[in-house]
Amino acid sequence: MLGLLCIASNLFIHAQCDDGEVEVNIDVLTDDYGYELYWDLTPAGNNCGVGSIVSGGNTDVGCNGGAKQIRSENGYGANQILTQGPFCLTQGAAYTIHSIDDWGDGGSGYIVKVGIDLPLYEYISKGSDEDFIFTAIPPPALEVEFLQIVTASYRYAGDISIQGKVRNIGTTVIRSLDLVYTINGGDEVTETLTDLTILPFETEVITHSTLWKIYEAGDYDLHLEVKNINDGGTEADIVNNESDLTVHIKASIPNILESYTSTKSNIEQKVIANTNNEVEEPQDLDFHPDTKELWVINKGTENTGGSTVTIWNPDEADQTTEWLRDGNAWHFMSLPSGIAFSDNENFATSNAIYDANHDGGEPFTGPTLWSSHPLIYAKPSGGNGSHLDMLHATPNGIGIAHKEDNAFFIFDGNTGDIVLYDFKQDHGPGNADHSDGEIYRYSDVAVTRNTDMTPSHMVYQTTTDWLYVVDGGSNKVIRVKASTGAQGGTPSYGPYEVTHVYTNITGSTQEVVVEDGLDSPTGIDIIGSTLVLSEYGTGKILFYDVKTIPATKLGEYDTGNEGVTGLVIGPNGRIWYTNALTNEVVKLEPEAIIESEVEELHLSSFEIYPNPASNYLMFDFDFQIDDFIIISILGEQIHLDYTSNFVDVSSLDQGLYQVLIISKGYSINKTFIKL
Repeated sequence: MLGLLCIASNLFIHAQCDDGEVEVNIDVLTDDYGYELYWDLTPAGNNCGVGSIVSGGNTDVGCNGGAKQIRSENGYGANQILTQGPFCLTQGAAYTIHSIDDWGDGGSGYIVKVGIDLPLYEYISKGSDEDFIFTAIPPPALEVEFLQIVTASYRYAGDISIQGKVRNIGTTVIRSLDLVYTINGGDEVTETLTDLTILPFETEVITHSTLWKIYEAGDYDLHLEVKNINDGGTEADIVNNESDLTVHIKASIPNILESYTSTKSNIEQKVIANTNNEVEEPQDLDFHPDTKELWVINKGTENTGGSTVTIWNPDEADQTTEWLRDGNAWHFMSLPSGIAFSDNENFATSNAIYDANHDGGEPFTGPTLWSSHPLIYAKPSGGNGSHLDMLHATPNGIGIAHKEDNAFFIFDGNTGDIVLYDFKQDHGPGNADHSDGEIYRYSDVAVTRNTDMTPSHMVYQTTTDWLYVVDGGSNKVIRVKASTGAQGGTPSYGPYEVTHVYTNITGSTQEVVVEDGLDSPTGIDIIGSTLVLSEYGTGKILFYDVKTIPATKLGEYDTGNEGVTGLVIGPNGRIWYTNALTNEVVKLEPEAIIESEVEELHLSSFEIYPNPASNYLMFDFDFQIDDFIIISILGEQIHLDYTSNFVDVSSLDQGLYQVLIISKGYSINKTFIKL
């Protein structure tokens, strides 16, 4: 959805068409440069200008003006919605909208309504000359389209929520449906959802209440479909009611960090890549969720933008590397400071530039979302490069951490706070629709960047909900409980674009983790209760126990070279880091592996009762609880007071919840029903 429509009170257009015809309206949406657009409606199969039914926009551009940069400012204004029609078209016939863009970067949109005032077709142009085809058939009364499985394709073993995105493409409100999933073609797991209100041509993410409990690594075929729409209603088409996804379940990262602090173990520094692999002034690194790719971000210059080096099978005999720079990196990856992957194979970069347009105007700058797919990233995609999305409320972004899906935390080096960006649905390669983006400013989390703009990296620990932040300008590390605080109030900075949400979060829980003995900290990662830091000025790797705050220092390792920037704990528990002064990617390999005592908890050691529950929950356990969280079906985290084996749940609404127990940085969960 473009986020620009409302449902009309009278859905039906009163047609004046002859028999065999249907009434059609087209909304034309212009971007910031409406004068660049020319469009033409013809029967399908005709070229632009041949048999034109209607046309509009800048006639100086015309059918042949795509990417000619004529720069005539006739035609439409900026950011307009222009309703064209009604037109009487032959019912059942196909038609083409020819969209011509003078600059070549697209950005205009078209909403086609056939026989009824609802958006049957929606298109966004992304190039200089594009054709959009539609069929003049009114929408059916009842029809659901399954758009995609929302569950991430890479997950660690555990309890996994099954979610899908559906769209109502009929004229009847969807009130109920059956959501059904199978794993590897096994038994169907069915849930009837009865409290739905999916309006015509709206999209909604729906969640199955029965978690998929999977504890063995491997690849699994997830099949998800919707059935029994509105309690047995007849759909026009059921072919589009299902979707499939291969889910890659990964084993937990082993905790071998004691190997780096033990006096019994020597550490080998293995240079994995350097200038021979086009690693130049690297700022950060992260593993692709498939764990077979290690991505490195190079700083570059303002004029060129940054670049990436992908290392396949790092430190293996068949290791290979590839250097890439997007065609519009000068804007979308300008002086990148950090890189962070999501579980859906997208990644985001923070950009340490004040003005990504480099024109002395407003600081229209923020994080950028990218696809890691080799056929998309750094491949031509119109005038806006291959980026999937960009939001613009964080100049001088000098650190980034993934939260979930397409949501990332950014260290705002301009305003000195932390910002959560949720790109939601990306706008596609090279496009420019930001209307569904959500931006949350943790405005009372005060942080300071280094004057030399060395990165201040961050890491979000999902199991504990703590965001750990390197406050480089103050030589300390803080942490923020991400789900705490109150939303509300207009941020004092920006916005410079229209987004779905732009608001403050204040009153969040904050703690100083380390504030003594640090010298220009940059990189950070965590596993279990052990935090790992790197220092740019000394080249040291530091280890801290965060079970108590302030954290207790466990030890350090001296790499021998200043300039260490980002670090990451890899899938086999080893530490990898970048050095911006030696232009190297390095793996630290302990001579002797000391695997810490297994801290991961098992479901067999944790039981809750009664279930269902009305007023309280009792639980049995044989381990120390660090945090106790209740999670609603919508994902809301609820912190309730608990004793050693009792929690009062009487204040909760009726419904399905999860109990999440945190112990030593690891987590387990159980599902219960509140009556």
